[in-house]
Amino acid sequence: MKIRHKLLLILVGAAVLTSLLIGLAASQLLRTAVRERSIHWLEAQTELLAEWVVHEVDPARFQPFAKESGGHLGVRVTLIAPDGAVVGDSAKSAGELALMDDHRTRPEVRSAEASGVGRSVRRSASVGVTYLYTARKIPGTGPVRYARIALPFEEVQRVGARYAIEGALSSLAALLLLTGIAY
Repeated sequence: MKIRHKLLLILVGAAVLTSLLIGLAASQLLRTAVRERSIHWLEAQTELLAEWVVHEVDPARFQPFAKESGGHLGVRVTLIAPDGAVVGDSAKSAGELALMDDHRTRPEVRSAEASGVGRSVRRSASVGVTYLYTARKIPGTGPVRYARIALPFEEVQRVGARYAIEGALSSLAALLLLTGIAY
């Protein structure tokens, strides 16, 4: 084997190893960034829902609003009364609402009660899906105390993984191109 070919193999090996290292480091960074951006987006949407709900006093509108909002946003929307009863949930029918547990004990709702805003990642006891949740306490004494939005956590992870793979492949392509140029 000619020295030139050996040098090429060394350069290609270095490019692949460097791409792997960059990919691993970037993967964690990208996954964290996607998760934080998802939380920020969910909190902003939860705030908008809370702003609407604070002015709504007709209980007959809560379930249709939750369904419509959840459908438009592509998330699960839950409206929770001061006593913890669910008065609107985009993942449930109107008849199923009365069968749902007291939601005041949910971690994101407890945090919202304490600080105004709460978040958690956990498996839903109601529908069995792991969600990234955000909840907001609604001020006043109206019929809805908390607005909550949930995004399937699998979606957040899938987006982060896609960005990580694209970053690693881009890095590999760039390093292989530089290797070819250097050769």
